[in-house]
Amino acid sequence: MIPFHIVLRPHDPHLPIIDRIAQGRNIDPDNFRESLSLRKTRGDPLLLNDIQKGVDRIIQAYTTNERITIFADYDVDGVSSATLLSLLFSEIIPYPHVHVMFPDRLEDGYGIKTKHLDQIKTWGSTVVITVDNGITSLIEADHARSLGIDLIITDHHEPLSRLPNAYAVINPRCSTTYPHRDICGCAVVYKLACVLIDQLVPANERSRRKTYLLPLVTLATVADIVPLHGENRALVAQGLSLMRQSEHLPPWLKAFLDFLGIRKTVDTYHLWFMIGPRINAGGRIASPYDSLNALINRDNKAHHFLHTLDVLNTERKAMQQKAYDLARTMVDPTRDMVMVFHESFHEGIVGIVAGKLCEQWYKLTMVGKIDTHKWLMTASLRSPDYANCIEFLDFVSDLTVKSGGHHHAGGLSVSLDNLDAFLERCKTYEHKYLHNRPRSKPLIVDTHLHPDERDQTLLATLDQFAPYGEANPQPILLLTGKIVSYREYQRDEKIMRFFSILTDTVRIPVVVRRCERWDWQEGETISIVWTIGKNREWLIQYIASAIFSSDGKQCMCE
Repeated sequence: MIPFHIVLRPHDPHLPIIDRIAQGRNIDPDNFRESLSLRKTRGDPLLLNDIQKGVDRIIQAYTTNERITIFADYDVDGVSSATLLSLLFSEIIPYPHVHVMFPDRLEDGYGIKTKHLDQIKTWGSTVVITVDNGITSLIEADHARSLGIDLIITDHHEPLSRLPNAYAVINPRCSTTYPHRDICGCAVVYKLACVLIDQLVPANERSRRKTYLLPLVTLATVADIVPLHGENRALVAQGLSLMRQSEHLPPWLKAFLDFLGIRKTVDTYHLWFMIGPRINAGGRIASPYDSLNALINRDNKAHHFLHTLDVLNTERKAMQQKAYDLARTMVDPTRDMVMVFHESFHEGIVGIVAGKLCEQWYKLTMVGKIDTHKWLMTASLRSPDYANCIEFLDFVSDLTVKSGGHHHAGGLSVSLDNLDAFLERCKTYEHKYLHNRPRSKPLIVDTHLHPDERDQTLLATLDQFAPYGEANPQPILLLTGKIVSYREYQRDEKIMRFFSILTDTVRIPVVVRRCERWDWQEGETISIVWTIGKNREWLIQYIASAIFSSDGKQCMCE
């Protein structure tokens, strides 16, 4: 795999550790805790383009008993958005004439299609609210108008050069006055819901009703991997605080926690690695309606759908591992872009595989499904910081059937008739834009750990940077010392390694959960890139993410 090099964030090494990390991340230490205040960092919903126009149309439909259809994306952001609006119209602003519709991932692909609008028309819906999709649906918006349907688009993805001719377009990336461009789709929907609550719910109930919906935004923000700074950070921090209070625990979250046996304090880890993947599994390989039903139902009925999602998630992991193992053998290391296509890949997992390959090779990565039945190649894109998926998609747009995304992730479909021309265009893009790409991967490190900072208060000190997520990772530290002990054992077909290093006069225990190879012996001096955690006895534990030595040996760890 591609080698790595250490990049130390710039900071004054004489500052206390909390100030060193804050300085390196361009955070003002004096206002550090204040940055978590939702009141100070939230954007006014009314600054979002067309939001009042959309709210007025929904209220008109509400007062005249018109049918409303919510058209949602099938991932965790879209499902959370659909759930939020479902709860709004079932429990907060009771209105029975609301229906949720998802596309079929395999048959329809991403986003609303004209055939969906035709179906919606037969149901008698006069208002359609898209959630987490629609910003590139130019043809579909025109078709909605021709059918007499008022299309209200709520989305957070990058728009094209021209906006859809919809009744209302609500997207922070189209709103020049809204201060936070990076909120997720569910946060956009939450803004819409907040304005509706302000106009339809008695004043003494508004705060409580908004609080009830906020944990869904927290889930989507973490699981959709949007940057955890500004408003996103505040939404997650406040949402986690609510999730840790039994009186504010929403039924959907209580059901998930009970089903998964989670008894610890809810954290971003549980949302990102345990709850989010199960919700995604429904839309990836089966039906997003299973995911929606797991969130909106109660008790035994919810348990049934949670069990379904658990089975699907296990199946998804097996499919993903099989596809990844095959994809690894197909990577051409001489290319400046990773491109892997195969008929056996499932469209629901190509994005995950692309993400793993991008992480390992540090290259713009495309993983695609060849479908001779639909006569399409459908692919997901992932990019490292130096590349840009939107730039690539623009470069090949005339050869794609459909495409969309943002800086670090995207998707496209190409007719097999155009596949050869598309692949040639990809080579042209490589030569034009990627030939000067970095030849090693930067590992961003916050700071060295000083000898007097190695105590049991370290974890509490560093946890001031929580909640962790995209663009706000757990503090990453650097430590150098000599290996003085080593042992390993196998668990679930994985080798776990434990060793101690002596640095100054302090002996430090280090955990390696998985690594590419093990090249070091007792007595060698190594440097460790690591994060901090606790073991089952709640003792400080140093968890290695990379190991290297002065003679050039190195390995990445998981």
